Amino acid sequence: MCDPVSLSLAALSVASTVATVDAQQKQASAQAKSNQQTYDNQMLAYNANIANANAMKTQEASVLSQKMIDNNAQARRDTSKATVAAGEAGVSGLSVDALLAELGGRAGQANATAESNYLARDRAIEMDKMNSWAGTASAINSLKTPVEPDYIGAGLRIANTANDYFNPRLADKRVKS
Repeated sequence: MCDPVSLSLAALSVASTVATVDAQQKQASAQAKSNQQTYDNQMLAYNANIANANAMKTQEASVLSQKMIDNNAQARRDTSKATVAAGEAGVSGLSVDALLAELGGRAGQANATAESNYLARDRAIEMDKMNSWAGTASAINSLKTPVEPDYIGAGLRIANTANDYFNPRLADKRVKS
């Protein structure tokens, strides 16, 4: 029962099991730390992408606003020139009214086109934001789950070693089978 070789083998088995559990714990800890770093980096990149997209949306709205101001100003200039020219030429009536309406309509059409272009760019930016989230979520979801040590298995291996040491006849029967 106090065979030094058996005791040494039992102690080595227990030490090996403890070392395995320790290595498993360190691996799980390292994986969790790596996962957290990857998560933090992904979220930082995602937030930067969203901030950039929102800045682009603001810029696009400003461009639209300026384009509409420019279109309306051009329409007023054109209308004023046509009104003065018609007055100096002594022309009036439906033809002048039609010309003025045409000039105003061009501004409206230019504004509608500018707004349509803005809405298309806005949709594209929103899609980029959704794609950015999809990429971020995919990267986060693909992280490897840390595997915790098998404490129950380790405990059973240690108990089995102790059982073999204290009941050598049972161990002999298992070896012969």
